[in-house]
Amino acid sequence: MNAPTISRRQFTLFTTTTLAASYLPLSALAEQTQAAGKTLKLAGGSPIPILGMGTARLATGRHPIEQEETALKSGLQLGMGLIDTAEIYSNGISEQMVGRVISGRRHKAFVVSKIAPRNATSENAIRHACQRSLQHLSIDSMDLYLLHWRAGEDLQVVVKTFEALKTEGKIRHWGVSNFSVSDMQALFTVKDGKNCAVNQVRYSLADRSIDSN
Repeated sequence: MNAPTISRRQFTLFTTTTLAASYLPLSALAEQTQAAGKTLKLAGGSPIPILGMGTARLATGRHPIEQEETALKSGLQLGMGLIDTAEIYSNGISEQMVGRVISGRRHKAFVVSKIAPRNATSENAIRHACQRSLQHLSIDSMDLYLLHWRAGEDLQVVVKTFEALKTEGKIRHWGVSNFSVSDMQALFTVKDGKNCAVNQVRYSLADRSIDSN
């Protein structure tokens, strides 16, 4: 089967900027309220916040975790509705932190987590990783579950399992992260691969590497 032709930006539906919320004063967060609360629609019509918070550099011991949690709670209160985490961030401690932050505020949070390729080698491994993340987050269903990056795993197995998890209500949407155009073309040749909701990529003033992918 010929790989479909897509442009460099065609499947970059949103980019979550890694925002270490604890490093920003509330006055800086308040300046974002004009965009806070706004959404865009995924391919299926579901809304996703356009402004969110990343946790890659949180729960690492750089700052008291209570301060970081307070910053994330403040962000939610100000309308920054998306929180992005991953199972590899601080070896699951980041997910646990997010779970505490969204406790009692689940309706305000669009929760994104990611599975590492090393845990995406079989259906059982993917299911185990997903359930572990759900337990860390103390929720029954994730809004978006991503394959963190491409590392030689069988995309057919990944897509099939993600689709099953979606049908079972464990995740609402699935997608990928850090995929190049060629990676996306390979994904689109897989059965149900076009059900991928997003490709989350690094894109900021400091990192424009996606321009050359």
